Amino acid sequence: MEPFRDGARAASTVLEFGFARSFSDFGESGNFPAAIKTVAEWFPKGETLTGKRASSLGSKWGAILAPAIVPWVTLRWGWHAAFLTTGLFSVLWILWWFRDIIVNPAITPR
Repeated sequence: MEPFRDGARAASTVLEFGFARSFSDFGESGNFPAAIKTVAEWFPKGETLTGKRASSLGSKWGAILAPAIVPWVTLRWGWHAAFLTTGLFSVLWILWWFRDIIVNPAITPR
């Protein structure tokens, strides 16, 4: 589902891994500006700070959970499975987002 993570999973040398992983990093750089824009569109003026806090909470939970989950998966099933696991979390997040969030908040009932 995530072609750049799949490329990293298929890498057989450190150079190939670094090359494939760098493409994934290019896509991640737009996450925080997009989150701020989403909060600005979805939350009323007086509640944007609460929305920004909730938005940044996800990255903090990821930073807490990933060091616990990824090594366990790596030791149990190998490093390929660790990439697949993080990719699965990403796919589940995207599916939830498209199911429950409508792009235009002006037409979404609150």
